[in-house]
Amino acid sequence: MKHAASFFAVVLAAIVVGFAATPANGQVFKRPSMLSPAEVDLLDSAAATHLESAQRFLAEKQWEEAVDAIRRVMEADAGRLVKILAGRRLPEGFERLIPAREYCQWRLSALAEETPEALAHYRKLVDPLAEKWLAEGTAKRDEKLLRRVIQ
Repeated sequence: MKHAASFFAVVLAAIVVGFAATPANGQVFKRPSMLSPAEVDLLDSAAATHLESAQRFLAEKQWEEAVDAIRRVMEADAGRLVKILAGRRLPEGFERLIPAREYCQWRLSALAEETPEALAHYRKLVDPLAEKWLAEGTAKRDEKLLRRVIQ
């Protein structure tokens, strides 16, 4: 009986070690050959130049120009995608893309830490209009106006 229990323990240990040592090849894969790469609508060079200009304007403390450059991209190219290079590390062959509107909102919200003066300029532009829409949307119970405030 003692010999059978020892034999069973050795066999069980071999099975566990065998499964643990075997790589999970089915879980790691390269791009499937059957699928073509997705087509995405990236920012064009003019919009990318506006975003680069915004960075330069911020460095030169030209708040109005920086905010205008970011807003121009946000309004004209909202649905296009921006490739995000910073942030968390992605597996090889993967890219992170977000809509230009979201990227521009990130940039504008980052002004709070980077350059509060530029954020103050932006707030002077948008707060009066947002307050008007909020008051009007609340009074008329207009969901469209209230959504515009959020956006």
